[in-house]
This record gives sequence, C-alpha cells and structure tokens, in this order.
Amino acid sequence: MLVANLRRRKLRVFGVQGGGQLSEDALQELGLIAVPAGKDAPLPNDNRGHRRSRAESLGSRNKVVHAPVRSGQMIVSEHGDLTVIGSVASGAEVVASGSIHVYGALRGRAMAGAHGDESARIFCRCLEAELVAIAGLYQTSETLEDAARERCTHVYLEDDRLRMEVIG
Repeated sequence: MLVANLRRRKLRVFGVQGGGQLSEDALQELGLIAVPAGKDAPLPNDNRGHRRSRAESLGSRNKVVHAPVRSGQMIVSEHGDLTVIGSVASGAEVVASGSIHVYGALRGRAMAGAHGDESARIFCRCLEAELVAIAGLYQTSETLEDAARERCTHVYLEDDRLRMEVIG
C-alpha cells in the first residue's frame, strides 16, 4: 500500500485529500485524517447564519500593477483580482485568488483562483504563457490550444477542464 511504502521511506503522511472512495473507518485504520480541498471546504457563516462568498469572507482587495512584470518577479493578489497594465515576461509569475487581467502579452505563468475559486478567469491581450492555471487545474505551453496562441484570449474552467476562447 502507498502509505506503508511512504512510511518505510521515513515520510510521514497525516492526511489525504480527494480520497472520496475511502471510508472514515479506513482512514482511521491508516492513521490518516480527511483534508477537504479548498473548493470543498465549508465557507464561514456570517453572524446571521448566512453563508458568505469567498470574496466577502476574505475582504476582496484587487491589485493593479502599472508596469510590466519582469522575469523572476512574482506578483500576488492574495484577496482579489490582479490586473497588470503591461506584459508578463517569460520567467515571471502572477498569482491571484480571483481573476487575472493582463493588458499585454502573457509569456510567464498565470495562476488564478489560487484559493480554489473555480469561477476565476484569465484574460490577456496575447497568450504566449508558459503555464496557465485556474483553481489548481493547469496547462503548460506545450498543451495550450493552437487557436488561442498569440491572440487575445479568455481562459476559464468548464466541466473540470481549462477552456480557451479567443476574444474578438
């Protein structure tokens, strides 16, 4: 079994994510706990007992960068959307809990929905990315759709797959 092999190699496993086929009893027998995925974790209740959206609970704060993002830079918007007025160079990384908007070429890595927000999107004027990801699902430059390359593109999740739609 995988857990036994890991333990023999002195790796300690304490939880499992996405182990839906394992019962609570089986997890307990293996000494593991179930760790809910970010998108499966319960949202906090407000003081009236109503569920709040992730943006409401985190206090959405969008970030705007008024310059190109250079190779080696990493820009993070922890609690909202990220807008880059310029390009994202190869070797650069942009990460947002919400959507990402790039008003230039996207050549580096873009990861939207970093906290599991499946409704997050990536928009760019020219798609040449090394990697695009939404809520943990990603595609690398080798697997990007040819029709969307070097075009104004909208990337989104649909049926647990990344979709790319040319704009205009």
